[in-house]
Amino acid sequence: MNPGNSGGALIDAYGRLVGINTAILSQSGGSIGIGFAIPSTFARSIAIALVRDGEVRRGLLGVNLEDLNLEYAEAFKVPEGAGVIIQSVFEGLPAALGGLRKGDVVVAINGLAVKNVSELRLQIAARPPGDSVRVSIRRAGEALDLDIVLADPNNPYGTGFLSGELLDGLEVALVDDVLRKRFGLEREIEGLVVVGVADNSRFADTFPLGAVLLEINGVSPESVDHARALLESRTTSRVYILNQGRVRYFAIRP
Repeated sequence: MNPGNSGGALIDAYGRLVGINTAILSQSGGSIGIGFAIPSTFARSIAIALVRDGEVRRGLLGVNLEDLNLEYAEAFKVPEGAGVIIQSVFEGLPAALGGLRKGDVVVAINGLAVKNVSELRLQIAARPPGDSVRVSIRRAGEALDLDIVLADPNNPYGTGFLSGELLDGLEVALVDDVLRKRFGLEREIEGLVVVGVADNSRFADTFPLGAVLLEINGVSPESVDHARALLESRTTSRVYILNQGRVRYFAIRP
């Protein structure tokens, strides 16, 4: 690998592409040293995302991690270097919602072993928001597999504004345990809860913070995008909401 090779193909003895050249660490400034390249599989996923979406969107798990050193390995009864330990879990993000806990040792993602924090981060970063990953962990000596849906780092809590003429200016999010606790909602309540209202929204009084959109045109919304689609399907929408323990219907017109 020589200066100027960055961005070029790294091939094996059979002519197969294995990476994209990035840099070289060399004392002489020539081709003798340690070369670095982006793995071809990772480069391929980036190229596909750029063509499909025009940008690279990386998933978010929502944890603080630390490499599993000898001290931790002995304490958690796992081999040294056989995973990473979760130091903390962020409330309301995928890891917490999916059942991961502080002290869990992550040993694999989708069946691929992880030996350090860098490997785990690389595996998560290679997957877009909305992807489901199987996280294999060790907890108190027990092996567990948890399926977790990754969030969008730019919108980790999955909120969104309902734009357009119908319900314009309402910021909503899918009800989860964190929002149930925040707004005092019963565990069986499902739907979209109002977490913000734009200053100029004409619905500020009708849909205050904590109000839950249970149904839109007879259908329970499963996400912010789903709610937008339901609202756009009709010029007049029937919205079934829960507010302060009372359930009411509203006919919303432009």
